Amino acid sequence: MQPVPDFQSLGSQAAVPAGDDLFHLRLGLPNTQRSGVAPPRPALTFAPPFGYFCGRREALDKPGASMSADNRIRVTLRWIQIKDSHDLDGEGEFRFHTKVSSGGQTQELGFPDPPAFYRISDNPRLNKVDKLDKVLYEGEAGETLLVELFGTEHDTITPNDLLEGYRREFSGPVSSWLGRYQPMDEGPDDPENLTDWRVCYDIEMA
Repeated sequence: MQPVPDFQSLGSQAAVPAGDDLFHLRLGLPNTQRSGVAPPRPALTFAPPFGYFCGRREALDKPGASMSADNRIRVTLRWIQIKDSHDLDGEGEFRFHTKVSSGGQTQELGFPDPPAFYRISDNPRLNKVDKLDKVLYEGEAGETLLVELFGTEHDTITPNDLLEGYRREFSGPVSSWLGRYQPMDEGPDDPENLTDWRVCYDIEMA
């Protein structure tokens, strides 16, 4: 290995190498530029700072959030059925509102958007709004799941009529929540069979 010269001891008249000559002298490497071939410079590598995360981080932004998607659920409203239109002519103008909460977050949905409404009769042959397929909640499942559904029959002259509110809370393992919830599958006191309307929805893994 060539000795690295002490330029300070040579005085101001010493020619200080520049560029690659100085680079090679500092590394103690021979300068081969005179032969027309420059030696490869050593590759420089770096490691990310301690604690730096190089992957996805959206799920880490909230305390207690999980990177796994295995615990995500979806609640989808399939259909509604009006048993009492609360209107003298047997046909009401309805709007609906939903509120679903789990894992510290709440998702709400109103439909249809005003000024639109559903015109629904309480005639058994005409009282069902099928194939709604509206996603009421999609996200992380917490320790509990609360599903709330509300309906309003809108009147122009008399006060609006509120349908009986629906409220059902789930707890325990998430796997026990999965399935379809609809009227008359749990006996005469089925929660989805309310006094003036009926609801049907699915809970599934997202």
